[in-house]
Amino acid sequence: TLTCTWDGFSDDDDDEDLSSIEWQVDGVSAGVGTELADAFVSGQEVSCTVTPFDGEDYGAEASASVTIGNSAPTISDVFITPDPAVSGDELACFWTGFDDVDGDDDESEVEWLLNGSSVGTGTTLLTDLVGDDLVECTVTPFDGSDYGTAITAELTISNSVPSIDYALIEPDPATVEDALACTWVNY
Repeated sequence: TLTCTWDGFSDDDDDEDLSSIEWQVDGVSAGVGTELADAFVSGQEVSCTVTPFDGEDYGAEASASVTIGNSAPTISDVFITPDPAVSGDELACFWTGFDDVDGDDDESEVEWLLNGSSVGTGTTLLTDLVGDDLVECTVTPFDGSDYGTAITAELTISNSVPSIDYALIEPDPATVEDALACTWVNY
């Protein structure tokens, strides 16, 4: 919200300050009153013109202008899938609620941390993970000009279920006098 203020109003007759304010955005009338909101975007020139008025006569106008800068974008939430995740899973980082009041495209940046150390960028992560590893995905909203406030999602890698490829009983064939041994193989 922009506010138009002025000072130095004087009237030899000591009449009340009844000055009027007109707003323009890129030279087009945009409203009246001391405040202007939601009528402009990044790169536009906004001006306010104050016309002194004492109830009877108008004085010479005075104007001020400002060029609207870019607003930083925001996001509302970040999450990692799958959840829960185990060793061997490819992780994906998603975010919701990208908002940029200037209408710029979502060019948000993603960084992955594994146990506190940077291990990559981009929306997916496939690396050697083990149970109890702490994975973080940090998304920083970016509109091509300005960065917004980063949001981080965390996921602790779950313990993987153990497996074997197959089991063997030896010797095979066996007799009643043989001691049997159970072995297993993993490839």
